[in-house]
Amino acid sequence: MKMNKVCDVFSTKDYDAFEMHPFNRPIHENDTVEKSMRRVGFMPSKPMQCIRNGKGKIKIISGHHRFSIAKKLGINVCFVFDDSNIDIYELEGSSTSAWNTPDFAVARAR
Repeated sequence: MKMNKVCDVFSTKDYDAFEMHPFNRPIHENDTVEKSMRRVGFMPSKPMQCIRNGKGKIKIISGHHRFSIAKKLGINVCFVFDDSNIDIYELEGSSTSAWNTPDFAVARAR
């Protein structure tokens, strides 16, 4: 099997280097994810999707909740730079923590 390197996974505790995407849903408590991250940390196999915002910050496209929990726990966050042009709702709408109507309304109102 031939494999190609697609991207690098980065890790840091420099939370101030990041900014939230304005169209994402509000942060909700997630005890299940927090419990998991307390036990195993931030899994490099599920990094945040980020882009460079052009102003010196790293904008989080996907992974806001994991970022908030990692910051709360004081652990490294894992992230990749991926500027794939995909709508946040489409990206996260099929996840186990699917958006509800208020999440969608708040995100779109922004």
